[in-house]
Amino acid sequence: MSPRPLPSRPRFVRLIAVPIAVIALALAGCTAEEGTDDSEWTFSDAPVSWAACAGDDAVIDGLECATYEVPLDYADAGGETISLALRRMPAASGESQGTLFFNPGGPGGTGSGQFPAWYELFPQTVRDAFDLVSWDPRGVGESTAVQCYPDADAEGEVIGPVGDFPLTFDEQQAWNEAYAELGEACASNAGDLAAHVSTGDTARDLEQLRRATGGEPLNYWGVSYGTFLGMTYANMFPDQIRSFVLDGNLSPQNWTNDGDPDAQQTLGVRIGSLDNAEVLDQFFVLCATAGPDQCAFAAPTVQQTRQKWTDLQNILAAGPVTFSSAAGPRTITLTDLVTDVDNGMDVSAPIPGAQGWVGTATALQTIYEAATNPAPAPAQPDGDASSDAAPEPPATTYVGPEQALSIACGDAAAVAPERIPTLAVEVQQQAGYSGLATLYFDVPCSFWQVKAADPYTGPWKVKTSQPALVVNTTHDPSTPYKNAVQNSDLLEGSVLLTVNGYGHTSLLNRSTCADDLIAAYILDGTLPEAGTFCAQDKQPFQQ
Repeated sequence: MSPRPLPSRPRFVRLIAVPIAVIALALAGCTAEEGTDDSEWTFSDAPVSWAACAGDDAVIDGLECATYEVPLDYADAGGETISLALRRMPAASGESQGTLFFNPGGPGGTGSGQFPAWYELFPQTVRDAFDLVSWDPRGVGESTAVQCYPDADAEGEVIGPVGDFPLTFDEQQAWNEAYAELGEACASNAGDLAAHVSTGDTARDLEQLRRATGGEPLNYWGVSYGTFLGMTYANMFPDQIRSFVLDGNLSPQNWTNDGDPDAQQTLGVRIGSLDNAEVLDQFFVLCATAGPDQCAFAAPTVQQTRQKWTDLQNILAAGPVTFSSAAGPRTITLTDLVTDVDNGMDVSAPIPGAQGWVGTATALQTIYEAATNPAPAPAQPDGDASSDAAPEPPATTYVGPEQALSIACGDAAAVAPERIPTLAVEVQQQAGYSGLATLYFDVPCSFWQVKAADPYTGPWKVKTSQPALVVNTTHDPSTPYKNAVQNSDLLEGSVLLTVNGYGHTSLLNRSTCADDLIAAYILDGTLPEAGTFCAQDKQPFQQ
C-alpha cells in the first residue's frame, strides 16, 4: 500500500488506503430484452496491443502493459480522445479460456497498482484459465488523469493544512474554504475531463475494452466501488455478460440517491460506511477475548479494551503524539488515528501489503504506550545537516483526491453545505469520531462545480444474459451485507454467497470455501445453491 495522498482518499475509496498497520511496520425494471439504448454511442473494433511491462511497471513476472485510446465522449467518437492504462496477466497455464476483467474499487483504485499487488489472491484455477485484465479508469492514475493544480505541492498548500476531517467550528470553516477552492480549481483547470469521468463513462470504456480484447461476452470481478461499476455496466449492457462477480457491495440506489438531486445525507453515510463503528467494536471484543499474546492492544476485559481506545482518542484530542518507530520518530494526530484505524478494519487477517487486525492492534498499543508514558522529545538533526541536498522538484503528474472526487461527485447527489454542521453532530453522536471521518471524506462533493455530462443513474433492476454471483462478508466495515442483499434482488436470477466473517470483500479476506465457489462459477457458470454460507479461513487474531 502506498502513502496516502494529501488529504487521505475519501471514505468511499477505502479499498484500500493506508492502514495504521503501516505505521507499526515503520515501527424500476429494465430487462435484458429492453436494455439501454446505446445507439448514440460509437465503439471501435481496434484491438489492444500488449507488450511486456518494463521498468517500474514490471512489478510481477509476466505482467503486460498497454495504452488504449478511447473517446472522451462516446457520443462524439470523432472528437477528442483520452488514454487508458491497462495491465494483463496471461493465463498461467498458457492456454487462455478468455479474459476476466477486474476493477479494484475506489473510485480511484488503479489496475496499474492494486491489481498486480492482489494478483496472488485470485483463485489459482482462475489464474490458470483466464487472462486477467485491469486498468486505471479514465481520470485516474496512469490513464488520462484529472489534475486541478500544476503539481502536488500547489494542491497541498490548499488542502494539506486542513487534514482528514475537522473537529471544531473554526476547523470546519477552514475545511469548507479549502475544498471550495479545490472545487473551483478543478472546474477551471480540469472541467472538460472531469465532466466525462462518471461511472457511466467507465462502463462504456469497459464495453469498449471487451470488444477490443476479442469481443466475447464479459467476465467481470468487481470489488467495493467495482460493484457499483458492475451494476452500472449490467444495466447498460445486460446482454453481454458471461460471468459476473460482485464482491463487497455498494447499493446503487443509495450511491445515486435514487436520482434525487436533493440529498439529505452524504454519500458515505448513504452507502452504510457508518457501520464501521460496529465492526470496530467487534475488533475490541475479539481483541480482548484473544488476549495480549495475540492482540497487543488487549486489556483484561472487553470494557477495559474499549476504554483504552477512548483514552487514546482523548489524549490525541488534546494534541498529537510522537512515538518511536524503525523509521525514526513519528507523529500522529487524532484524525490520523481515526482514519487509519477505520481503514485498518478492511483486512482482518494478514495479506501481502497489510498486516490485518493483528498489525492494527500492535500499532495501537505502540501509540498508546507513547501517549500514556511520553518519552523525552527525540533530538532533532542540526538545521544545516542536509543543506547540501537540493530539494526534489514537485511531480507535475500526481495522485490527488480530485481523481476520486470527479467520479463520485459526478455520480452522486451532494448535501447542501449549510447542512454539514448539523450532520456532523448527528454522525458523531451515532458513531463517534469515525462518524465524522465518514461524513467529511464525502463533503468535498458539496463544493464540487463540475456536472457529469452523461452519467447513469438508473433504473437498476435488470435481467442479465447470464446470472450474477453476489458475494459479501457479514461484518464488512465499508459495504454492509444489506447492500449485497439489495443487489442480489436487483439482479434477476443471481445468487448471494454469504461469507461469515470480517473485513472488506472476500478477495482480501481469504475464504477457501468462497474462492472455490467463485472459481467454479467463473470457469463453467456453476452457481452455488441459494442460501450458501462460507467461513473465512482465519478469524481475526487467530494464529
